[in-house]
Amino acid sequence: MYMNCPEEPAKGIRPPSGAGSFILAALVLFILAGPALPMFADETASGGEGSTAFNIAGIQLEISPELYASEAHFISEMDQQISGLLEKEAADLIVFPEYTSAFFPAFMLPNRILTSEQATLDQIAAHIRNRFPAESIRDFLVSQSSRDTMDRIWGGLARKHSVAILAGSYFAAHPGSRGTELRNRSILYNHHGNAVYSQDKVYLTEFERSILGLTPGRLWEARPIEYRGHTLAVTICRDSFFPAWEERLGKVDFWIDIKANGTEYDAEQAEVFAEALPRRILDGPAEEGMTVCLTGNFLELFWEGYSSVIRESDSGNIIYLSRSDTPRDQDIIRYTLEQGP
Repeated sequence: MYMNCPEEPAKGIRPPSGAGSFILAALVLFILAGPALPMFADETASGGEGSTAFNIAGIQLEISPELYASEAHFISEMDQQISGLLEKEAADLIVFPEYTSAFFPAFMLPNRILTSEQATLDQIAAHIRNRFPAESIRDFLVSQSSRDTMDRIWGGLARKHSVAILAGSYFAAHPGSRGTELRNRSILYNHHGNAVYSQDKVYLTEFERSILGLTPGRLWEARPIEYRGHTLAVTICRDSFFPAWEERLGKVDFWIDIKANGTEYDAEQAEVFAEALPRRILDGPAEEGMTVCLTGNFLELFWEGYSSVIRESDSGNIIYLSRSDTPRDQDIIRYTLEQGP
């Protein structure tokens, strides 16, 4: 079963209908007409003193059901990984891939079910219906979605290690006009452990829509992030296939794409990857960026993909400044944004 983000992009956004649709559409077009103003995500940022060298590390995380055996176990594992990363080389920002935090609800499941080699999503769904007031996986995810858990885990790790963390993504319960929505959301924590920015995935996969019951975020809510003198952009996996992000995010110093490619990485997938962040770099104003991929498995789900740092050359081609050694195991990629003028 695939929990895959590189699907063929949708053909466009359907305009609203009914009373007031013209005014609403005009307002949306006005909002989307140009790049968003950057959001200052760090209270120590200063726009007037010039930027400083900024070290970014991306963890190509390999997950398994055992990683989510308990909250304490997950924190311990991430603490060791962050410690090991920082011992080798300093980092100002550590990036985790899409879905890193999406399986936190598994903390509530018995380990005998979670870690069984024969366990399936159907068996997990049956257990959820028997033990929790939930009729579906979506209901369970909504009931277990907790920003407090995110803040406790990632805010605590960021604060302990004095490093900013882009905490992958999780399934966030969000109040909507027709009840509670479930969104695929990424959160940035600064080095004090404070959540300073969040962004929702806009262009969902069929799995996310049909099986998980997720609701898309809104493009016009996303914006560049001004952090320690550098302007960063974030996209969540499938979003990076859509050129609307080029105009929305504008000319940023560095574009970060967090990805979970739920199919075997082969020559065909290499071509698909080339139409994600590399295409946005070639066609848009940003000149360099980083893709950070999830690897490993969770029940019937698995993910593969190369993480990389890329830049557009003077001749208009993509240069790979670094790339993970494998698309299937854990690895770390790094990049330093140099001090500005």
